[in-house]
Amino acid sequence: MTWAARGAALGALVLGACGSGGARNTSDGADAAEAVTVSDAWARTTPAGASTGAVYLALTSTEDDALQGATVDPSVATTAQLHVMTRDAAGTSTMHALEALALPAGETVVLAPNGDHVMLVDLAAPLAAGATFSATLQFAEAPDQDVTVTVRDDAP
Repeated sequence: MTWAARGAALGALVLGACGSGGARNTSDGADAAEAVTVSDAWARTTPAGASTGAVYLALTSTEDDALQGATVDPSVATTAQLHVMTRDAAGTSTMHALEALALPAGETVVLAPNGDHVMLVDLAAPLAAGATFSATLQFAEAPDQDVTVTVRDDAP
């Protein structure tokens, strides 16, 4: 067998070992799409004229991963950003953007009011109770995941 033929055979073997469609397998053999479970996705109603809103949810990953971002349709908001709320010793709260939110394997990470959340910037219209919209969550390891967000007057 020539070196070129050996290289081609090795390349085919490596590609075959990667699995179909580039899906990453978890340690228990589950599909990568099942690697992160998302639950309780909701957003609080916003008053007329509000330019920002927030999405809250719970994330549980079967393997160490990270939430790296989110997107929503422009009919909802121009941008979606990961944010964290911190409080200093004097009790003053500040909010700033996060590059990623760690998702330790087996732990549920909750994005909630007065804590980590997905900030919706430049809302197209107020978020009204009973409305729903789709958000796409982007992970470091798991594939992107679309979730339905329900708008509520208060926490579920």
